[in-house]
Amino acid sequence: MNVAQLTVDNSTTARINRAVVDTVEADRVLRTVTISDIPIEDIRAGASIDKGAFCKGLIGLGIIAADEAVSAAKGNWPTSMDSFLRYLPADLAVDVQIEWATEPRISRNNVFVLTLGSWLDGITPEILDTLFGINGA
Repeated sequence: MNVAQLTVDNSTTARINRAVVDTVEADRVLRTVTISDIPIEDIRAGASIDKGAFCKGLIGLGIIAADEAVSAAKGNWPTSMDSFLRYLPADLAVDVQIEWATEPRISRNNVFVLTLGSWLDGITPEILDTLFGINGA
């Protein structure tokens, strides 16, 4: 499986998994594509986003409301996700809340993120990848 790293204007990088990659130059936007053999699992292991971006993603997925996301980005547990805590074993629920309150970045392979995908119907690994800037093709 080939993975391409796409850099746009030397400032934005997204990793995409695709068989064919085009290089495009238009309106002074140069896109440089580098093909490598990095497995998707390794890309997921290194992917993370700040808590604010993650909260915005949760809004986009319809998991939390905008007003709740502001509080959540500050480290407060989203009350609409209390049922998620009941889905977890008690010790893991405590760990998830402590990590949420203290960590500024959320990792793609965080137990919370992986469990969230199985807790919610329709949240596939590919949807989670997109949330973390990993775009599959």
